[in-house]
Amino acid sequence: MVYTFKFWFEEADDVVRTLIIKPGHTFAQLHEVLQAAVGFDKSYAGKFYVSDDKWRKKQCVSNEPEENYLGKLADIKVSAGVSEPFQKLIYVADEANDWVMHAEMIGISAETNNDEMPKVIKQIGNAPRQRPSAPITANSSSDMDDITAILLKTKQTAMRAKDMGDDDEPDAEELNGIEDEFADETEEDAEEEMGESMFDEEFGTDEEDLEDFGEVEEGGED
Repeated sequence: MVYTFKFWFEEADDVVRTLIIKPGHTFAQLHEVLQAAVGFDKSYAGKFYVSDDKWRKKQCVSNEPEENYLGKLADIKVSAGVSEPFQKLIYVADEANDWVMHAEMIGISAETNNDEMPKVIKQIGNAPRQRPSAPITANSSSDMDDITAILLKTKQTAMRAKDMGDDDEPDAEELNGIEDEFADETEEDAEEEMGESMFDEEFGTDEEDLEDFGEVEEGGED
């Protein structure tokens, strides 16, 4: 059996990474492939929360124990965090720089080939720079729309202020300057709506797959 997950940044939901992973893989392996997919340097160990449909955190997979702790990333299999076909996860990609991704399982399918997993099968948009020391170029890619650029550049400004010991948020004049930079650009509709949960036919999920959901044998990969 193979799970298909879609991940997107909390503050930039048009930057998307879709990947496939087996239930027997660990959260540590999921963390590794996600860090590579968004160009982060793996300096942060990562943290996952199993959440409900309203993104409320229910269980935690982390290398540091906390409330509702499931265990360390290397010890917990992805199947342990999947309790329903439309399971949602919250992934803390870099806690120090406040980069968080949301995820939803969008497909379940039988394994049909020997492709190496986990792996990213679809990418949309340029991921943000992990740290403000690597500046964001708003118009560097046609995949990054104007709204995303404004959000990320505003976040970068706030992070710089924090690094310099300034606890205040960027003032209105500074934020207006960022918005004015993109005032003449045409805004486009987001490529995908993230609000509605459904299993995509693109990933081969059918009624039989859903009937088999939850029958993953413990102790090994399917």
